[in-house]
Amino acid sequence: LVEEFERHREAIQLEENKEKAMAEAQRMREKYPGSEEILAQVKQKYEYQGEKYLVTVPENFLQITMEGMALHHCVGHTERYFDRILQHETYILFLRKKEEPDRPFYTLEVEPGGTIRQHRGMYDLEPEIEEIKPFLREWQKETRRRMSETDQEHARISAIKREQNLEELRQKNNTRVLEALMEDLMEVV
Repeated sequence: LVEEFERHREAIQLEENKEKAMAEAQRMREKYPGSEEILAQVKQKYEYQGEKYLVTVPENFLQITMEGMALHHCVGHTERYFDRILQHETYILFLRKKEEPDRPFYTLEVEPGGTIRQHRGMYDLEPEIEEIKPFLREWQKETRRRMSETDQEHARISAIKREQNLEELRQKNNTRVLEALMEDLMEVV
């Protein structure tokens, strides 16, 4: 009963946020033209289904913005992710439970080669993460096989930019964000 009530509450909240999300998505679309087309191009390489989980690629900025609102984290509200998509530095993907493919569960920030920079659930928490990690490793392995030479070059550049970002955080002594990013980092093995 509690779970059913929570789903009903989430549905109402999503509907209330939809207008705000549409306006924000349109603003990002205008500021970062071509990014949604990039998501469409990478869809085939990054989508994957396992026994319990699946990874999907959002089709547009509205889905990304709604994801951030639903999970109460910064994806969809922070321009850096849209800029990174446009630059092929990282992509935003959704991790879902297979039995609930339309319900936000985790948002992933992923480099072109499959390295996961961030995995965030509701309120930046990470429920079931230890159970999820083997699936994410399986996904990385499959994704790695699908990479083209261009993807590998984007991955190389992305890794350099990631290190620059981490160094900036070290110099600013932003240990809280730095520790969270280092804890999330899942490089492709």
